[in-house]
Amino acid sequence: MEQNTDVTATNTPSLQIPKAYLAYVKLLQTISFSLAAREIRKRFFTPIPFPLPKRERPFIEESRRENLTVGDRQITLRTLGNSDKKILFIHGWSGRGSQAYAIAPALVEAGYEVTTITAQAHGDNPGKRTHMLQFTDAILAAAEHVGKVDTLIAHSIGGAAAFNALAGGLDVQKLVILGAPSSILDVIDDFCSRLNLDDRYRQYLAQYLRDNYSPDIEALAPRNLAKKMSVPGLIVHDKQDIDVGFEQAEALHKNWSNSKLILTEGLGHRRILSDEGVVQAIVSFVRS
Repeated sequence: MEQNTDVTATNTPSLQIPKAYLAYVKLLQTISFSLAAREIRKRFFTPIPFPLPKRERPFIEESRRENLTVGDRQITLRTLGNSDKKILFIHGWSGRGSQAYAIAPALVEAGYEVTTITAQAHGDNPGKRTHMLQFTDAILAAAEHVGKVDTLIAHSIGGAAAFNALAGGLDVQKLVILGAPSSILDVIDDFCSRLNLDDRYRQYLAQYLRDNYSPDIEALAPRNLAKKMSVPGLIVHDKQDIDVGFEQAEALHKNWSNSKLILTEGLGHRRILSDEGVVQAIVSFVRS
């Protein structure tokens, strides 16, 4: 295993939770645990919609769009390039496939065809709520639709979904993970910390996931799935990522024997997707 450190000068702060919403949650906690619990459960599964930035518009205009039904939900695929060497990209929570606007063209230039996934309840797909396992379903359905996938590239919670997709039978030659959590319980802890919630709510959310998705939620965690994984991997994470701490990447790298870790400086959680050095590292890894 290798570990590299790349340094850049800029930083992107995390999205701040509105003070009014924090006050609302605090008020609910004083009224009733059950009222507050239902609200935070709803929020946990609800991505925040964002308007499309200008920087992503060229990718939207140049790519080929397809809508795909996964179960009873819609996902959006956008494809750039034409090649038998195919790459899939899945975004993170509250993201969209067009966040690969810098990565995709560089890979197309290197001879690949890139298909991006916009997951359920994200972008302009219908619905308000989703979860990581639906991201996994989206990856598996997209891979079946496009054919043999050479490399899967995944950001943030999409990275956790990517590990579950491989555990579910997806066969890829390489896996690239960007700014992703490696523990489900740590995702819950971070969410509750941001809303100033005490341990009762952490326990409530963890138990809700156990009751409704998996009796052992940490069995779905990348750091545990990685122990059984032999596919070559590239992990890129920024030391100033305040959405997902870089310790998550170190834990993942420790358990993933065939992985390479690159730690960047000053890119934060989202700019890591468009940094020229990161993009070139991805291209080099995919082509190696």
